[in-house]
Amino acid sequence: MAESFFRRVWRWHFWAGLVACPVLLVVARTGALYTFREEIEDWQQADVRYGEPVGERKPLSEQIAAVKAAHPDWTPTRVPLAADPRKSTVVQVERPGAEKGSLPAVFVNPYTATVMADGDVRSPFFSAVLKLHRSLFAGTFGRVVVELTTAWTLVLLGSGVYLWWPKRWDRVWGVWLPRLRSRPYGVLRDLHTVGGAVLAPVIALIAFTGLFFTVVWLWSFNGVSHGAGNIPRDLTA
Repeated sequence: MAESFFRRVWRWHFWAGLVACPVLLVVARTGALYTFREEIEDWQQADVRYGEPVGERKPLSEQIAAVKAAHPDWTPTRVPLAADPRKSTVVQVERPGAEKGSLPAVFVNPYTATVMADGDVRSPFFSAVLKLHRSLFAGTFGRVVVELTTAWTLVLLGSGVYLWWPKRWDRVWGVWLPRLRSRPYGVLRDLHTVGGAVLAPVIALIAFTGLFFTVVWLWSFNGVSHGAGNIPRDLTA
């Protein structure tokens, strides 16, 4: 009975991995790249994201006034404050005719209150990275595929931990450390099993929190939260 259940779990683990891994590789790589978005964009767009500190910074009201003077039909909506005194002020705006999903902004020199450039909070490259990460360039269908992949990742982790679960906890090799002097198949198996078991809590946390940015899970979470009255609608919006 136990052997039959073990084989059934192994099959679930195999098929879940076969179906989820191609999408998971794309989502994981784009997510890892997006983690360093700010650092890479600062390097890419150093000419507009940095200004030479000269004197004292102008008040935000004066910087926003410069944006309104340069673009009277644009409405400033948000100003994230940077800790680095060399960085320019990024004034996010509502721009008529802006593409859906874009975050139009104006870059202002905080020491002279002059407009340096206008563009998007995200560079075109990272806008594409985020779109690939969220929807695989396939719109709502792609977002559902990513959501299903994320959910199946949790199944993959749970079944993998079950298959790894040792009968003897005092064993080290093959349980806590991979046997690197075994045959190639055994080495790969141990690297996969031990590495997966050790990293499972971290991967599960990333996958679970990622579900809150998907379609069905987010819609359901917001519906339950609003119905229970625990989270203000404006906050979850």
